[in-house]
Amino acid sequence: MSQKSRGVLFAIVATAGFWQPPAAEAFPAFARKYSIACTACHEAWPKLNDFGRAFRDRGYRMETGMDDPTDKPPAYWPIAIRATPGYAYTSQNNIQTDDGLRNLGTGSFEHPEIDILTGGTLSSKASFLAVIAGFGSEGTAQIESAWVRFDAIGGNQWLNVKVGKQELDQPRSSHRSLTLTQDYLMYVHRPVEDQSLLAFNYAENQLGVELSGHDSGSHTRYSLAFADANDAPGNNSAFSSPLLYAHVTRRFQPFASGVLKQARLGAFGTVGWAPTSFSTSEGEPIEGSGTNNKTFNRIGGELSLWFGSMTTPLALTAVVAHASEAQELYGGNADAKWTGGFVQAEFTPRIDLTFFGRYDWIRHGQQPFEDLAKNSGDRDAVTGGMRYTLSYSSRADVAWHLEFTHHSQKLVGPDGLDLTTKQFFTGIDFAF
Repeated sequence: MSQKSRGVLFAIVATAGFWQPPAAEAFPAFARKYSIACTACHEAWPKLNDFGRAFRDRGYRMETGMDDPTDKPPAYWPIAIRATPGYAYTSQNNIQTDDGLRNLGTGSFEHPEIDILTGGTLSSKASFLAVIAGFGSEGTAQIESAWVRFDAIGGNQWLNVKVGKQELDQPRSSHRSLTLTQDYLMYVHRPVEDQSLLAFNYAENQLGVELSGHDSGSHTRYSLAFADANDAPGNNSAFSSPLLYAHVTRRFQPFASGVLKQARLGAFGTVGWAPTSFSTSEGEPIEGSGTNNKTFNRIGGELSLWFGSMTTPLALTAVVAHASEAQELYGGNADAKWTGGFVQAEFTPRIDLTFFGRYDWIRHGQQPFEDLAKNSGDRDAVTGGMRYTLSYSSRADVAWHLEFTHHSQKLVGPDGLDLTTKQFFTGIDFAF
């Protein structure tokens, strides 16, 4: 496929659906269980604060004698829902039409999608989470998460095992992001994706097992995961497109008397194997018949800083990662290599008001096809907005969300032109 054809195809696909709000785990059922406000666990919901991260790491336990399900009345059910009805406007330049290149834009009130969440403790040593997401304009839904975790095995907080469909322990969670119109590009980007045998998406949940642990205050944490890479072609082996992931973080708090109150350092990495040869039936590849595995990987680091009051902080996060995928996954003449990352700021001057902004970037170091310019597909995205919580309690949260994104890509449009997408969204984000 030529560079021009790839650009036209991208423009058509991109224009078909910009606004797809990510599933997110805001869970008022926990607040109801412990009779606390959602602000106890969230710096600016759905983003967790230190207490919320420790609560999550302990398997949704506060260890106050109310954790076991038998401690609650039978009428209590740990179920929550979340939806974000609102208005979205999207515009894009350099769209190929029968009348030549045009800039197109359209706005509408969006059909809301709904997350249905249930989770908590199964016993004194086991916890769970299940999320069904969807029910949008097409009426379909899918299992977003479904896992069970065995907590503090042998009484050791450094040994927890989670099994099922789960989010990788990312530097910043894709499912608890404050931004609704723009993914973290570092997680989702892949060069000339329509030409690849692999459709792996680092932001989506994976099927597998995680070994994790932490100290008493979750100052030091680790996560080791083994999974089947999502949307990858199946191997003719015991494990289909296996993936290994590791993440370790250390939080420091020696700054109590200064403006800088807290810092966190971390490192993470992924390596996976995907097949490049398949048995066929009538010329079509047979699912699960893959052989001749080739690797893909990501490796990176993170730094987070908190300034001012930890109740109403200014939080800054910087993440950078390098990615590489074998040329055989593209049928190309070189491995695909790129570097990406983001810098994000969140300022909460009051517990009911948060301003946020993020800059995402992708830069290619090597393309899998020799006819592609080195900077083809390079990306820049700037996202900013605010959340104003209209109401929060131990029962529900309601917030007004306002957001704008400017996203540009190099040389992927018709005739090798750049593509720029602008998105505006405002809506009511509620969870009950």
